[in-house]
Amino acid sequence: MTDIEAGKPAAPTLARTTSSVAMSPALDATWTAPAANGTTISGYEVQYRKKVAEGETPNAWTTYTYTDPEDNSHTVLPATTSSVTLSNLDAGGTYEAQVRAVTSDEAEGPWSDSGEGTANTPPAASSVALADATVTWKIGADYDLGDKFEDADGDDLTYSASAAQVGVLTVAITGDDSDTLTVTPLNPAASVVTYKAADAYGGRASRTVTITGRADEFRSIAENSAAGTAVGDPVTGTQHGTTALTYSLTGAAADAFTINSATGQISVKTGTTLDYETKSSYTGTVNWTVQGQAAAANLTINVTDVGAGKTGTPTLTRTEFSEPSDPALDVTWTAPPDTGLTITGYEAEYRKQAPAGQDPAAWTAYTGTLSASATTFNLPNLEGGATYEVRIRVLVQNDDPGAWSDNGSGQANTPPAASSVALAGVTLDWKNSADYELADKFDDADDDELTYSASSAQPGVITVAITGSDSDRMTVTAVNPAASVVTYTAADAYGGRGSRTVTITGQHSETRSIAENTAAGTALGDAVTGTPHGTSTLTYTLTGAAADAFAVDSATGQISVKQGATLDYETTTSYAGDVEWTVQGQTAAVSFTINITDVTGPATPEAPTVAATGSNPRSSLDVEWTAPDDLGSAITGYRVRYRVVDESDWTAHAVSGTGTETTIGSLDAATSYEVQVLAINAEGDSDWSASGPGATEAHQALLLPVTVQPALDLDPASRAVAENSPGGTSVGAPVAASGGNGDPLAYSLSGSSAFTIDTTTGQIQVA
Repeated sequence: MTDIEAGKPAAPTLARTTSSVAMSPALDATWTAPAANGTTISGYEVQYRKKVAEGETPNAWTTYTYTDPEDNSHTVLPATTSSVTLSNLDAGGTYEAQVRAVTSDEAEGPWSDSGEGTANTPPAASSVALADATVTWKIGADYDLGDKFEDADGDDLTYSASAAQVGVLTVAITGDDSDTLTVTPLNPAASVVTYKAADAYGGRASRTVTITGRADEFRSIAENSAAGTAVGDPVTGTQHGTTALTYSLTGAAADAFTINSATGQISVKTGTTLDYETKSSYTGTVNWTVQGQAAAANLTINVTDVGAGKTGTPTLTRTEFSEPSDPALDVTWTAPPDTGLTITGYEAEYRKQAPAGQDPAAWTAYTGTLSASATTFNLPNLEGGATYEVRIRVLVQNDDPGAWSDNGSGQANTPPAASSVALAGVTLDWKNSADYELADKFDDADDDELTYSASSAQPGVITVAITGSDSDRMTVTAVNPAASVVTYTAADAYGGRGSRTVTITGQHSETRSIAENTAAGTALGDAVTGTPHGTSTLTYTLTGAAADAFAVDSATGQISVKQGATLDYETTTSYAGDVEWTVQGQTAAVSFTINITDVTGPATPEAPTVAATGSNPRSSLDVEWTAPDDLGSAITGYRVRYRVVDESDWTAHAVSGTGTETTIGSLDAATSYEVQVLAINAEGDSDWSASGPGATEAHQALLLPVTVQPALDLDPASRAVAENSPGGTSVGAPVAASGGNGDPLAYSLSGSSAFTIDTTTGQIQVA
């Protein structure tokens, strides 16, 4: 009989063990129960080992052992167990783990496949460290900790810090990312500060730095103050716990002053005479102990002169000017306190402030007169942007001058300067304007509000004006097509000016057209007229190829076809040139392109009027037409052609001159014809007109319908007459009619204009 085995578990999962306290690296191995296969799982066994590099001999497996509450050691875990913690691992080492189930009859199932996990690597100190530092007492300093540690696992780190002497320094972790060490000295002494970084898996690293608080205390006391007189506020440290502080005074200050050991109050020492003229200051150290650390505050006690009072610190402000000026400063001060002495005047000295790290310049005496009532004077001709220091002292009757005031300082005006944005050379069309922003063309180091102005070297060429709601735009107008230099200026309220220049060029070009063959003297469009400057008049000239065929009136600027010029499109289609004149010494020019337009043949005539010739209606036709438009070139003649209606071939009929009528002879009688006309000029022929219809009369005896008034007994006979019969030829016998009552009759003829009738006899004749 064989034991029944439980199934093979899946490979366990190994993850770093999280911990809020420091601990050695550990991994949590977690698994799920395998299939029981009909038996009962009573527990699990776990084994693990550190993984070696490929090719190396694997480490032996270590069986996981746990200790129960009764301090018994076991290798088989309870059946309810699904995870264990593998502790005390090598930092950064990769470990394998396997698990197998044990059944109730103590049969062991197969080992699972290996699960893997890498043990935590704690944070470590980086190459960037905090250096020992001295910080100001009661103010302190901040230090970034984010770059002071490294974490091989790329974990987020949290930071903490502590001071060895909390009565000397307070420390705190601050900042938006909680990675800033804030150190504040409670006393001017030294303490070691430990700062730490922690990951979420029990990894910790720490470093140390010594921070020393520094105190510089300043006190003042008037000369000749009595012994025991307090010197300013006490110097007091910060007590730690219940231990009181005890103060002592050392250094030269202890020669003239003493300190209350309990309160830190400094006072004038018994037997001391304070004389400003002999010694104006004393230095020393106030000492006390906190948590075994020596605290020391550097002390400077200044002795003040109580002779003539000390003038108030002067105020230096920039002098305002409405016109361009070198920088200047107005110096203003207040009179010293009244000490009972008679003020006779003031002395002043000034100097340019030296750059940091350089020795101050020597003082220069102000040479102007400052009376007893003076409270201001002006320093002219200064260096723009430089900072100047001024000190003042009072002059008194029968005594030494008062002490020099504290140094007042002020910066001389910096004039506006050209910015990196400049106006490049500008071209605009004649008589047009353009606006340009000036505010970005200048910089002002003092951030002053600037005003702007502009001028043109030739206002007869370019006019300028300052416009815009903020008066910071320059509007330029080209009054003539020439160039002028424009100067634009920015000014502050303190006499500072900055100027720049730009060349503005007005230009203009035109294209005009004129038909070929146009007569000399013909005007070519509107005159070119510049703008005179002042009382001067303008004289116009035409240059370039255009001057070969055109001329300009020197007084009016009117361009016209030059005498003797022949404009022929087929020879030259365009001419280029400039109309020039001079304004304020500048040459103004308008560029012209004059295009010659091609003149073609005349317009097509309308259809002619065609009628049988009155004197020969059977063999000739009279043709009349209207002259068409000549389209720029005079009509020089016509052509005429004709044909029988519905035939294809035309017959030319010769005409000469520019008349608009002709007669076509030798035609067939009783035939319908169509006639066309075309016009001719120097440039060619028009198209043929539409056909005009007409017909010759029949070559036969005329049947004359005759109406006789009154029509009583009408002779019905027809009449005939030979062709070419002259006028007056009788046509047959008279028409004989009789009235019903024997009254005489009057005859009339209608139906043809070729014949007439005698109204009395009724005789018909050729008209």
